[in-house]
This record gives sequence, C-alpha cells and structure tokens, in this order.
Amino acid sequence: MISVTSLLMREKAVRESKFESLDYDVVFDIKGENLEFKGICANSGAEVATECRFTAVCSGAEKVVVNFHNGD
Repeated sequence: MISVTSLLMREKAVRESKFESLDYDVVFDIKGENLEFKGICANSGAEVATECRFTAVCSGAEKVVVNFHNGD
C-alpha cells in the first residue's frame, strides 16, 4: 500500500492537480498473484479530472503500475 501511495502521489496528474488536496476512496482485489487497486476521488467537483480515477496493479513486492482514467 505504501508503494502504491508513493507512486500515486508522484504522478504528474496528481502533482499538477488544480485541487489543493485529493481524497480517494480505494478498493482492492486479488487477481491471481497480483493486487489491483481502484480509486476514485471523494472530492466534490473532481469527477471529470484525469487524476480523479486510477487503477494500480502490484505484481511482486516492488513492481507497481499506476494508470489514471476517467472511466474510459
């Protein structure tokens, strides 16, 4: 979880967000040997912002991939 949060906060979309702070509701699922996290902003008015929705897949202790999307 720490690795996911660290990567998420370093992403350009989050760093350049117009929102002073971002609050995410996050759920996770185990898919085979991977953990998949899905997050959506809890911020009012942020629903269409790129940084509002993300998925992160952890495959192994050090390999985390974060992608932002708007439900596409």
